[in-house]
Amino acid sequence: FSSSNASATLPAEYTFTEGDAGTHTFENAASFLIAGASTIEATDRDDETISGEVSLTVQPLAASRLELTGLTDPSEAGAVHSITVTARDVNGNVATGYVGTIAFTSNDQHATLPAEYTFTAEDLGVHAFAASVTLRTAGTGTVFVKDNPHESISGEASITVNPSGAAALQVTGVGDPKAGVGGSITVTARDASGNVA
Repeated sequence: FSSSNASATLPAEYTFTEGDAGTHTFENAASFLIAGASTIEATDRDDETISGEVSLTVQPLAASRLELTGLTDPSEAGAVHSITVTARDVNGNVATGYVGTIAFTSNDQHATLPAEYTFTAEDLGVHAFAASVTLRTAGTGTVFVKDNPHESISGEASITVNPSGAAALQVTGVGDPKAGVGGSITVTARDASGNVA
């Protein structure tokens, strides 16, 4: 046996017997991890002109995780990102039948995120969110996506968020000094999101 699908598990070599009367069934003997169009071919070991082939389409399993892509790493605070969420099965295939509802959160309390979204049959397990994510806090920014209510179906992506250029100067430490008494002041450059520039 051979297959066009590299992930195929196929029956071992078999020698027909007279009792088979020309037909043999291999129970639960073929399996595939990669979804898509595939073939299985059976060829006589001693005479390769005796062969046969069947075509089939391997369907993906139900979604087991969500993959989030599109965040540019590294990025500046305030940059706008377009992202894509892909539902994948346990074998990594796109779960084309996924029609769950997803919600976004982030460790950045000042982030702008897409609204909750319900996948449709037309999405085929993949949906793009154009110009929908903005992270504003410098450091490691993470966006989380989860199926609602099946939170085990989830995913996340992290990037390094750097401060953008200085937009304001913050002066601190003056207090209420007494006349003639020196005091210390601190000037901090901050970007438009409030990060230290």
